[in-house]
Amino acid sequence: MRKTAKKSKFILIFACFLCLFRFIGCSAKPAEHSKTVTDNNFKQISRGNPAILRYNSYNDDGYYNFEYRDEGGINVLFTDFASAKQVYLCNRAECNHNDDTCTSYFNRQYTNLRIFPTYDQEKILCLADYHPGDGVTELQLISFDKNGENRNTVIDFGPETYTLDHIAVSDNYVLFSMAYLDIDKNEVKNGLIVANYKTGEWENICDLNFEYSVESVLGDKVYLSKEGYENNEYTIHTYVLDLSTGDINETYKYVPYQSSHTSLPSLFLEKYLYKLNSDGTVFEKVDLDTGECTTSIDNINNYFDTSIANSFYDVVDKRFRIETSLKVGEDEWEDNWYAIDTVSGQVTPLTIKVMYKGGKIPIVYPVAEFGDNLLVICGVKSHVVTLYGPGNEPYDGEALKEIYGIISKADYYANIPNIKIVEMI
Repeated sequence: MRKTAKKSKFILIFACFLCLFRFIGCSAKPAEHSKTVTDNNFKQISRGNPAILRYNSYNDDGYYNFEYRDEGGINVLFTDFASAKQVYLCNRAECNHNDDTCTSYFNRQYTNLRIFPTYDQEKILCLADYHPGDGVTELQLISFDKNGENRNTVIDFGPETYTLDHIAVSDNYVLFSMAYLDIDKNEVKNGLIVANYKTGEWENICDLNFEYSVESVLGDKVYLSKEGYENNEYTIHTYVLDLSTGDINETYKYVPYQSSHTSLPSLFLEKYLYKLNSDGTVFEKVDLDTGECTTSIDNINNYFDTSIANSFYDVVDKRFRIETSLKVGEDEWEDNWYAIDTVSGQVTPLTIKVMYKGGKIPIVYPVAEFGDNLLVICGVKSHVVTLYGPGNEPYDGEALKEIYGIISKADYYANIPNIKIVEMI
């Protein structure tokens, strides 16, 4: 493994080309044998689909999130589950939380914080985009104590480095895919990265060729997908990478159901793929280790119409959140929300509307679970903030402040709006 030093030379990655690479890039699959990893207890800390990833930014005590300051910069906030109160991640009396003396503050050179606890929950990690100037973006892995103290940049991955897909954590490592500059060969690569958050060493264990997406991680397995066209049919292949041996094997391929509207996408959770069958009537469950496909929900159209526009936006408590949209007028849509229990196959309509006055979201939805309870977003307030581009140029942007509440799982799935609003900053 290596530690990356900063270099003045860099190659600019054009992010808009990444999706194209997955369709027309090299047709070979990842190297037959990747490098092995000793940890076998990886758990995924990101969820949702790549367009709207969320992160398991919580431990047993509370939930970590961040918000942009009006004048620029970012504060890390902590919502305590026990007291239902949100605070700055700072213990200093009379702190203004607006400069580098505050443990909650990141200056305006940082954007896009992805915050999550270590495997043992003893520390907090953060993957952040750092902009040192001249339009350069550097991915950094940062560590700090649960109270924000002792912040340390564990790894600077170098110029023009970006995370692409899901993230997992183990006893020693963070695992994710990354586009990066190979300094020795002076070329941009897309690889599966393991980064030791204790030693600061990192390594690309498997080249992904800009074609493969990390869909799920569990134990010592990484589940990948590749999409493209075969015989004029849009086809998805799934692969399993065994971290203990380095072996990569294709286990399943399928042609996803497509209606005349936006169809329900493939959903991945742990070692399973959830998808509609070829005519959109059955919700199927595929074991990605074996390729065995079984019925999860028969006649799913008894619950919601798969032929209309459907979207998937999150998974918490092993339940997918599904939104359906039916066009009922020229500019009018009827939206409904459902939870699909991946264990029982039960489909539950979600009907609790926003509880917080002035909220701008149509439905209450969870971001964290603790015991028999859920932390939910129950409103959003908008305000204008000053943001800064890669060249440090200021511009006005909109920031959305999420309003949190706490509700029991039983009440949430029974659509009983018994929500305790969190005392927000």
